[in-house]
Amino acid sequence: MPDHPVEDPFNQPAQLDLGIAGLRCGPDSSALQVHSAVELPFCTLRSYSIAGRTGTGAALVVPPLSGHFPVLFRDFVLGVLQHRNVHVAEWKNARHVSLENGPFGFEHNIEYIVRMIEALGPDLNVIGICQSAVPALAAVSVLSEKKSALAPHALVLLGGAIDPMANPTRVVALLRERSLEWFYVNVIQRVTSQCAGKGRLVYPAHIQLTGLLGYLTRHVQEGRELSRKLTHDDGSDPKSFPFLRLYTAIMDLPVELFMENIETVYHERRILDGRLTYRGETVRPEAIEATALMTIEGLEDDIAAPGQTFAAHRICRNIPGGRRKHFVVADAGHFSLFHGDRFRADVLPQIDRFITSLSTHAAE
Repeated sequence: MPDHPVEDPFNQPAQLDLGIAGLRCGPDSSALQVHSAVELPFCTLRSYSIAGRTGTGAALVVPPLSGHFPVLFRDFVLGVLQHRNVHVAEWKNARHVSLENGPFGFEHNIEYIVRMIEALGPDLNVIGICQSAVPALAAVSVLSEKKSALAPHALVLLGGAIDPMANPTRVVALLRERSLEWFYVNVIQRVTSQCAGKGRLVYPAHIQLTGLLGYLTRHVQEGRELSRKLTHDDGSDPKSFPFLRLYTAIMDLPVELFMENIETVYHERRILDGRLTYRGETVRPEAIEATALMTIEGLEDDIAAPGQTFAAHRICRNIPGGRRKHFVVADAGHFSLFHGDRFRADVLPQIDRFITSLSTHAAE
């Protein structure tokens, strides 16, 4: 068992506010209302809404548990808010979650998404970003298997590794070439600082930051996406929320989630061949029939390259052709799928048209 102590060199908070309370959103510039809809040990479900707004259903945005605080997806939330109310799974920093709350693994990740969908009720659209794509797909599969009336109208997946081997990237290769034991011994540490999660085993933020800075350095040397975002920050509020600050806003991850994600998604690709289970039952994406499916990929994505997210269509084979769509964004890397000009100009309109079209067809 790794017992390397990890202090907190960044003085990491339990959560980081998205900084959008008090803003005015939508065509009528109405005041935004913010409240906590559900409070769970590892997550707060936060609701951002315009009072009296009607029309197409709200969106549940599920950021990835990849080491970034959800504030990285601030642009995305602001964009979707222009068209519909938004609920955001704002994950908590594992170092601030007491051991009394138990572990948090891949199945817990699915469970939380199921619980959030059930708490929000009908007329909902689920958006899974990056690493949340597989658990979001699994959660919708579980609800569809139960023939639940709460299964969402639409599931939108962006830049997620449904099948990492469909078009393997450097990230995929690094995760697959090392054993689970290697990760456990070399990167897992125990929280020792005087915070609520003292004693919890985590994948610590400072190790994640090392990888992120290496990735950033390669992009700068090669003149790729992140280099462009540093020289021209195209975020919605680059002065108050510069991209580099969002990119380096990092937190600790529970050991169970970190390890099981590598095993389940990258080593064994369990959702592809019926080996992913939830509460002892097989997760069956083919059970999804009523929920529409949209997948979005960036042509220059070197984390989840084109083909990895599209694989969801292959296993969600019982969704009618008229209720599915795939879109590849030209000149977009991974981060442009949810941040900056390319997101606002290309990705956001595609999502809005897709969801709106479902409501229009339902009313006909």
